[in-house]
Amino acid sequence: MKKIKLLLSLTAFLIFAAGIIFYFHYGTPWDLISTKNKYQTYLEEKYKKTFVIDEISYDVFHERYYAFAHAKDEPEIIFNIGPGLIKTDILDSYQVETWNHQINIEWEPIVKKLYPDNSGFNIEVVDFDHKIADSPIIPHYNDVAIVGIGISVDQIMITDENRQRELNRAFKFTKFVKETRVKFSYFQLSFKNKIVQIPPEEFKSVDDVTDLEKWLVEYK
Repeated sequence: MKKIKLLLSLTAFLIFAAGIIFYFHYGTPWDLISTKNKYQTYLEEKYKKTFVIDEISYDVFHERYYAFAHAKDEPEIIFNIGPGLIKTDILDSYQVETWNHQINIEWEPIVKKLYPDNSGFNIEVVDFDHKIADSPIIPHYNDVAIVGIGISVDQIMITDENRQRELNRAFKFTKFVKETRVKFSYFQLSFKNKIVQIPPEEFKSVDDVTDLEKWLVEYK
């Protein structure tokens, strides 16, 4: 009899513990299902296509749900969806991640061609025209977005021997950037001991390799 009571007590405790763990990760089951359906409905009404909610988690301290999702026909574009500053609002990053995907497709080949030795590059949307935030149609990033451009080759130390070679490569990249007609907030090419930083308003003045000289500076 004691063994049965002990077993029942242990089972009850495990069920209770599992419930607490579930709540901390997912909230209540009914809220989880309700929020998942709400997010999916919001996305499909906004963008007029089918979406899949991949993962959903619960912020127990703020009592809010956050999720990862993707359009059914674009499984490679994973984005966030969750509440805004006002709990009843819903915000998603589908537009931004779509633009980042476009950028990656267009920019990655040239970055890898010019800088196969890069230790990392970050070219992504940092701002956009918020007038199209509620539009179901997502234009090309070049029409509405501002990007940040950063490439790191921090294993390369600029010396007298390689300075001209690195300036030549950098100039080829600036030509590509100009050809894209992209709007950007910063342009940064980082070496081990120096950095090329060109303000957007000065970018048009870079017409040849010698124009890059003044933008290749020591780290401060």
